[in-house]
Amino acid sequence: MPQTSEPVRTIYTEEWVLARTEVERLLGLGSIQPFGRAMDQLEAGWENIRDLESWSEERELAPDMHDAEDAVRWYVEVEVVDLFRWIAGETLQCIPRSNRTLVSASIEDLESEVEAFRRNLRMLLLAVQAESVPVQLRTLAEKHAAPLVEWSVRYGETVVSIRRYLDAAGIEEDC
Repeated sequence: MPQTSEPVRTIYTEEWVLARTEVERLLGLGSIQPFGRAMDQLEAGWENIRDLESWSEERELAPDMHDAEDAVRWYVEVEVVDLFRWIAGETLQCIPRSNRTLVSASIEDLESEVEAFRRNLRMLLLAVQAESVPVQLRTLAEKHAAPLVEWSVRYGETVVSIRRYLDAAGIEEDC
C-alpha cells in the first residue's frame, strides 16, 4: 500500500490487500506470475489515476455542468477513474483462490474495458485542448493521461497472459 495520501475512492480496498497477500503467497510457490505482474501494473497505473481522482474530489461537480471544467471533471471521474477502478476490481476477481476451478470475472469483458479505457484517455487528451479548459487542468491531464495510454497497452498484454494462464490451468469463468 502506498505511503502517500489516498483519495476517498481508491483501489486500495480490503479486497485489494487480501488479494495482494494471496498473490505474494502464490508467487513464493512459483506460480501465478501474470497476477503479480497485473497487480504491480495496476499499482503503477494508480500513481497517475490517484492525482486525477484527487483533483476531481477537490471540486464540487455542478449538476448542470455549465463549463468545460465541470464537463471534463465528470468525464475524468466516470470514464477514466471509475473505469480504472473497475478494471482493478475485475482483475482481482480473476485471481485463482485455493481449491477454485472458477473465477468470477469475464476475461473478455476485462479485455474490452482495457481497450475502452485507452480510448477514453485519448478522448480526454483531445478534450483538454479546448480553449475553455483551464491551463492547470490541461497540464494535469497531459501529465497523467498520456502515460496511461501506454500503460493500457502493456496492461492489455498482461490480461492476455492472464487468459492464457487460466486456460492452461483449466480454470473457467463463472459469468
